[in-house]
Amino acid sequence: MKQTATAPAFAGVLQAEHDALAAFLSLLQAEQEILVHGDADRLAQLAPDKARQIEELSRLGHERNRYLEGQGLGANSQGIKTWLETQSITLRRTWRELLRRAQAAQQLNKSNGLLIESRLQQNRMKLSVLQAAASPGGLYRADGQISLLHRARALGQV
Repeated sequence: MKQTATAPAFAGVLQAEHDALAAFLSLLQAEQEILVHGDADRLAQLAPDKARQIEELSRLGHERNRYLEGQGLGANSQGIKTWLETQSITLRRTWRELLRRAQAAQQLNKSNGLLIESRLQQNRMKLSVLQAAASPGGLYRADGQISLLHRARALGQV
């Protein structure tokens, strides 16, 4: 077996991945709260943090896969399962919690995506109404003033 890092160092990587996933989950929960309240400015402010957190999770996942491959194991669920068989209960518990958080993050991210899609659909409908109103013969003139559908007659004229 080729050794790329020590088992304790790898355990540290798993703990870092576990902690990064907890932080990402908190970010997704904050994102959901922002989406529910429709605060686009706060959502835009959150995006860079979310991107950084995704990048960190990706880096840690790649590091985990490199270690497993270096141990002659597959960089997959079977590889980590085989490796964990020789590790402490605490480490196995950390991995199970990491998997649970990953599943929760996946569900929350999907839910947030549905909220985003709903907001987009609402915005498209609002835009459609505004565009129809701005079209010739619509409710509003180009200068934003209300356009009367029929010309009013001057008082006293037939």
